[in-house]
Amino acid sequence: MSIRSIITIWALAWVNIASSQSILNTELTLNHVNKPARLVFKDIQQQAGVIFSYSEFEDDRKISIQVTKTALRNVIPMLESELNITIIVKEKYLIIKSSGSQSLSISGTITNPQSDEPVSDASVYVKKHKILVNSDSKGRFAFNLPSDIRQVRINVAKANYVDTSLVIVTSERQTLRIKLRSFPRVRISEFDSLSKKEVWLGSLNNDRIPEALSIKKSTYNESFWEKMKKKNVNLININDTIFNSFSISLIPPISTNKLLSFHTRNTLSINIIGGNSKGLNGVELGGVYNYDDGDVYGVQIAGVVNAVSGNVSGTQISGVLNAVKGNVKGVQISGVVNNNDSITDGIQISGVYQKTIR
Repeated sequence: MSIRSIITIWALAWVNIASSQSILNTELTLNHVNKPARLVFKDIQQQAGVIFSYSEFEDDRKISIQVTKTALRNVIPMLESELNITIIVKEKYLIIKSSGSQSLSISGTITNPQSDEPVSDASVYVKKHKILVNSDSKGRFAFNLPSDIRQVRINVAKANYVDTSLVIVTSERQTLRIKLRSFPRVRISEFDSLSKKEVWLGSLNNDRIPEALSIKKSTYNESFWEKMKKKNVNLININDTIFNSFSISLIPPISTNKLLSFHTRNTLSINIIGGNSKGLNGVELGGVYNYDDGDVYGVQIAGVVNAVSGNVSGTQISGVLNAVKGNVKGVQISGVVNNNDSITDGIQISGVYQKTIR
């Protein structure tokens, strides 16, 4: 390339830069409140002699911008912030690119329509996007959605309340007011069926003191799942089941099922350290543990513990403990303990101890 060609290219580049700088220094006066972006762009084009260029951007989005004798270079960041876009200046063209990082903000409050009191610890979830949050003591909740979502179904669940589902058309920021109806409450007296004589001294014809009421001791499995429910109120709130063909988990909630893992039933589940699920129809592998709050059908293998709140039908293998609250039908092998609360029908092998009903 000759020196003359280099000088020519450099001169043209300098002219383009100078031209762009001149455009950016153009002073604008804008007064738009909640107007479509296309009208704001048109006003800027007329004042600065620029051309907005875009293809995927939706120019009917509303924007508010009010400036007086402000350089275009200072107006551009305002547009980028308000519309979540990136503007590239090339000569007289302002090229718009959508920023994918921005998310839609959904927030709201949940109240009881009968009392107007806030409902706390309600489960608010979006199955498709694996989103789950809980309302706080004032009934408030908030979560974000990907910016390209146009419509979303939101589910709300709470123990002793009617499950509620609503579909909304999303906007950049949206606030919801959700009324969650409770079940009718029935007062039950624990002593209506017992007379005072029967409770304290027996009848007049029999002065013996009644035997103490027997208290049933919880089994290991019952205690385990009760503790899980105390730690995770969503196990009590949500009766819904999500079906998934494949999931992978490092340790909850670092999982493809995220915070909805305990409500998702998988076909193939790979838990590198551990994983939670609603149950299994296939194969589940856990480096340390598999916790299933439901029935397991298929093969379940864990390095340390398999814990199941429902029934197991198939093969269950663990390095230390298999703990099943329901029935077991098939093969159950553990390095140390098999602990089943109900009937076991099949082959059961453990290194130290087995508890079951046959």
